[in-house]
Amino acid sequence: MIPLVLRGIFLFAVSLLAACQSAPQPAEPAREDLSHALQQFEQTLEKGDLESAESQLKNLQESAGSKSELERYQRLLADAYLQLGQSALQKGDVNTAASALSRARGLLPKAPALTTGINQAIAHANSIVIELPALDDSETLSQVLDEVAAEVVQSARSVRIEVRDSQDVAMLTAALDGRILQLSPGLKVLYSAEVDPEQLTPRLILLPKY
Repeated sequence: MIPLVLRGIFLFAVSLLAACQSAPQPAEPAREDLSHALQQFEQTLEKGDLESAESQLKNLQESAGSKSELERYQRLLADAYLQLGQSALQKGDVNTAASALSRARGLLPKAPALTTGINQAIAHANSIVIELPALDDSETLSQVLDEVAAEVVQSARSVRIEVRDSQDVAMLTAALDGRILQLSPGLKVLYSAEVDPEQLTPRLILLPKY
């Protein structure tokens, strides 16, 4: 009786061991599929087809068991978008640069420092620099400030004031605020200033809001 029981236990153990050995095997094709898909992703990335590469990566993220193993490829795609943005800036294509930055930021939401430089470059490329006449020439200055106020209201821009004297900052801010208030009472404008006694020409820089 006992040998029969032992034999039954032995057979059960053998079958259990076989099951344990065979269980991981279906994962091998899945691993091979993942490896093949990653190779396709890299090839697409090398061709510069970033939109297709992004689509492939999304499919991989949905099917892969662990997203951590895809972080490296996510970073590669983000870097490619950053390079595209920098190249577009050099060509003066601000719209493409801004779009590439947005995609890079979406891929790396926890690493905003990586996109700070290109973000600042885009803002600089899309800024409007207005050199001011002599600040004591009230008639000419008034005409310039009228145009500046209209541009700020139309494009919702922030204003950077660069002058030689801190008193000029207060004067220009008040003059612009009065004009903007007449054009758009509810608009709040963000001002920044740099006072440099060596500044040769006072100027205003109108920056886009991102």
